[in-house]
Amino acid sequence: LLTKYKANKDAAETGVSAAKDELTKAVFGPDKKEFDKTRFEQNAGVKRNKICGSSDPGDAEAAKGVAEALICICTGEASIATTECDNTLTGQVQDNAPGQDTAAETAWNNIKCRCELLSGPKVLNAATIAALQETAASRIGILNSGRTAVNGRYTIGKANTNACAGAAGATQCVNYKKQLTGSKPGILWVNALHDASSELTQAEAKDAEAQAIAATINELATQARTAYTASAHDIAKPIQVAQTIATTTSKVTIEADCNKHTERNDCTTPCKWNEDANDKNKNAH
Repeated sequence: LLTKYKANKDAAETGVSAAKDELTKAVFGPDKKEFDKTRFEQNAGVKRNKICGSSDPGDAEAAKGVAEALICICTGEASIATTECDNTLTGQVQDNAPGQDTAAETAWNNIKCRCELLSGPKVLNAATIAALQETAASRIGILNSGRTAVNGRYTIGKANTNACAGAAGATQCVNYKKQLTGSKPGILWVNALHDASSELTQAEAKDAEAQAIAATINELATQARTAYTASAHDIAKPIQVAQTIATTTSKVTIEADCNKHTERNDCTTPCKWNEDANDKNKNAH
């Protein structure tokens, strides 16, 4: 039982750790532990147009994490944002200009500060993460005012087309057409939320098994203590009986020996001489 308990407990802890990794991936993208501003850098980075999907076909580099998606939605490209996400968020992150890595980092920090003021779920578990994933998926295309059937199916954020070029009030969005058509690999951060929920579901099941085994172990321990106490009492009781029998036998033996003496001079300790003339065992103790 102890081996099985440890295996389930370890599996639960491993699952929780894996879920945390998936949540980190959902926020920052694959293999990232924090916001990677270099992806917006003018010379070595992927840059905004690819990250936001500025052309209709979309791009394989389209916002891999929530942080990048929010930059596309909450900042302008050609000019500052006009409070699309929050009254305080008027940032600008350009595609091809010096210092855009720093601009993106500043924009993310401002967005994060505003997000932290919002109320979120009090408990983060498989169910709440799954609900978050479903909510994110439901936002695809909801703010797209494009009239054709093609428009609106692949964007997140305010748009009137599938090209998310970052124009204030018109194309501040992320275009996920490449991720949602063809082989349909899916949006990476939405996939990561799904995986986090799955990992936690399994972890919660393993933890429940571990708790059940722990309860069984505690019950067995209680039964063992009860059995030990009863056994100890049973072992001690025969000894007391044996001692009583031994004491009684010894007393009978001494009296029988004393009764053999018929003269006062022969009666010695532990025998005592009995002066009662009517008692045939005059020397009985």
